[in-house]
Amino acid sequence: MLRVKKKGRALLGDSNPIEGFYALKMSKGGTLVPVHIWYGVSPDPDFPDNPMDRGAVWHFQRGHEAVQMSDVWPWAYDRPISERQYRHMLRLENWARIEAPTEPEANPRQPVNWDTMEPIF
Repeated sequence: MLRVKKKGRALLGDSNPIEGFYALKMSKGGTLVPVHIWYGVSPDPDFPDNPMDRGAVWHFQRGHEAVQMSDVWPWAYDRPISERQYRHMLRLENWARIEAPTEPEANPRQPVNWDTMEPIF
């Protein structure tokens, strides 16, 4: 059961996930990674536009990978983001992996080493 702070934000506790977009860090000192949590029907792996004939289930996506609930919830609950921010973070991660593999966004599991970062100007 969730306990609520004065400002209406939830505290850690036993709870079901809440659908939405979130950001979390995969390592101490690492960059934020986008997370999408939703409840719905799974698509057919061979035909993504065709939903499977099964009941709805919880889906958890961290970056571009599907993960287990314990990998993201309740760790992400305290950092909700908008869908626009979520999509921007996904595009930035894609760009960094292809065009700038030394950027922190390309390796979110690694802490940022500020001594080796190039100046931004």
